[in-house]
Amino acid sequence: MSHVELRERLSALHHEVAPKTWSRTQLLLRLTELEGVESIHSSGTKEAPPLRQAEIMINKAARKKSVLVDLMQSQLGLVVNATDTIEQLKVKAMNQAYACSPAHPEDHVGFGQHSALTYREVAMEMTSYLEWAITTMKEGPCCASLKRLADWGLSPVGQALMSECKFESPTTKKGSKGHNHKVAEKSGYKGHPTQDKLVASLVNQVTVLTEEVKNLQSQKARKVKNEGEEISSNDWDRMSSAPSTA
Repeated sequence: MSHVELRERLSALHHEVAPKTWSRTQLLLRLTELEGVESIHSSGTKEAPPLRQAEIMINKAARKKSVLVDLMQSQLGLVVNATDTIEQLKVKAMNQAYACSPAHPEDHVGFGQHSALTYREVAMEMTSYLEWAITTMKEGPCCASLKRLADWGLSPVGQALMSECKFESPTTKKGSKGHNHKVAEKSGYKGHPTQDKLVASLVNQVTVLTEEVKNLQSQKARKVKNEGEEISSNDWDRMSSAPSTA
């Protein structure tokens, strides 16, 4: 949808008049708030995510510097330095679009080993990676790409996709277990010992203690003799359980 069409949609469906200074990305953001990220797709045809649309628009405008400058001033609300080159202007325009465009499930991660994956793929197949991104963002400053992914992960859409993934049977998620394990290793996350390992450790300790107690009882029984013969184990049990005369 064009800038004009977005204004008309906002007015016709929601009875709101957008300020004249609003850029296309701002209009998309407002419509997303009102309708949700999926509802702005028209007549069943799949549109590119807002960030991708902004990128396409900027690349088209960059064919001519004057057109790019006009786009940046009129739709992105940027102050342009006339001495900047087209490439410098494109970087500024993309940074502004990145900051203003609402996150979308089809946006790409854009950093690290999994940069080519979409937000949706990460939430559905690599949940632990998205959880790591959210934790890292909360711990302190991070790169803009990671923060954008983490913010989306905390959104209702991101949380819903993560929950859907968690409720699926492990056999239905192809390769997700291996991905999650590798991501956890790369992020520095170390899991706790499993219940089986804890039980095995406790059983082993009990076995060792039992053997030590038996050895001590055997040694004490040999020291107590009656008519030159060692006391039997039954006699030892009776002696140990008898009340003390002291």
